[in-house]
Amino acid sequence: MKRSYIPYIFLIPFFIDFAIFSAFTLGFGFYMSFTNWNPFRPISDAKFIGLANYVEALTDDPVFLLAIKNAFVYVLYEPICILIGFFFALVLNTAIKGRSLFRTIFFVPVITSTVAISIVWNWLYDYTYGPLNPILKLLGLPPQHWLSHIEVLPGVVQALTSIMIMSTWQWIGLNVIIFLAALQSIPKEYHEAARVSGANAWNRFIHVTIPLVKPAILFCAITATAGSLQVFTEVFMLTRGGPIQTTQVPVLWMYTQAFGFLRFGYGAALSYTFFAIILVVSLIEIRILRRGGMWYY
Repeated sequence: MKRSYIPYIFLIPFFIDFAIFSAFTLGFGFYMSFTNWNPFRPISDAKFIGLANYVEALTDDPVFLLAIKNAFVYVLYEPICILIGFFFALVLNTAIKGRSLFRTIFFVPVITSTVAISIVWNWLYDYTYGPLNPILKLLGLPPQHWLSHIEVLPGVVQALTSIMIMSTWQWIGLNVIIFLAALQSIPKEYHEAARVSGANAWNRFIHVTIPLVKPAILFCAITATAGSLQVFTEVFMLTRGGPIQTTQVPVLWMYTQAFGFLRFGYGAALSYTFFAIILVVSLIEIRILRRGGMWYY
């Protein structure tokens, strides 16, 4: 049978795009991280400085280290988001009226621009004109400077917590849809067999539902962790890293170094350093969720 090369011709645009905008940019960025290149000078004038950028990032840049800590604090909203999403998925998996409408309502924030959502929440958090503080006054509570207070409790940054609340609201719907798909893919025969064997609702949930939705839990946990560590738009739109760097995050600091201070080499070094951190965290998370710990079965 004669082999046709026509399908490969249609793949050429993809490979061109991958070569220019993925492979080349990754390689050039990695090379750039070993230089002191300034974008206003030709690349030929960039001086090779070895590991100096990486050493500075890990030993002589307290803001970057603070940004990493803030990123890991920000990730703490994800378990709450996953648990709430799983709960609503369980509710929507039952025979309730208007399930399609509720799915749409939950998913609308996910497909809405984060910039638009941030603008709306910035208004909600506004001390003078936002609606949240009047609600607090009605409840007899003092108004809050949601995005400018440093600490509401010892070690708890109110501005970062406010961003986490917004992110939880935005991304619950994604977890709902993923978990709902996982729950609906469980064959009914499994639950019926467990019921015939005498298992009550709780035992069926623990020994049938949880093990079978474990791949969905793993997927949500890995993607949510990696995505949350790379948070940028929410912080950029709401606080710009303030007050006094308490909401500074790694991607925003990379952006500031590269496009604010025009230190492209150092910004690239920060990005690859943080990429390595995310990779290690993801591998550890995969190992825990697959082979032991709280998800072991």
